[in-house]
Amino acid sequence: AAAGSLTILAKCRAPHVSIAAGEETFSMALLEAFAALSESGGPVLLTAFENAMPPLLGGSFAAPGPAWPWAAALVLERGGQLEAEPLAAEPAAAPQLDEALQFLRGFCSGAPRFETVAGGRRWRWSRR
Repeated sequence: AAAGSLTILAKCRAPHVSIAAGEETFSMALLEAFAALSESGGPVLLTAFENAMPPLLGGSFAAPGPAWPWAAALVLERGGQLEAEPLAAEPAAAPQLDEALQFLRGFCSGAPRFETVAGGRRWRWSRR
């Protein structure tokens, strides 16, 4: 809804997609962004955000909202430096950070490899 409202307001005709996939929204948004990058040649803007549920909806979801609202934007281009590898799902304690924040922490750390966990799935990210 946010993407649609913004593009209507700006009279922008560029393609856009909104993804809602629960705990795995960020990884599914990355997948969609990489598909768009493959099709269009790029660049592709991926935005992610999270905030607390409105009181009207707050009790309807099992997962609590974040401790604080946040937003991030990534510009993806061909020839990027990351590769993703899905790892075997393992029962694990719920991550303390949203998947997008895990990704940003790992990416910004400069580590050669890092992992993210969401919805029972794990991803290993490696720099080329």
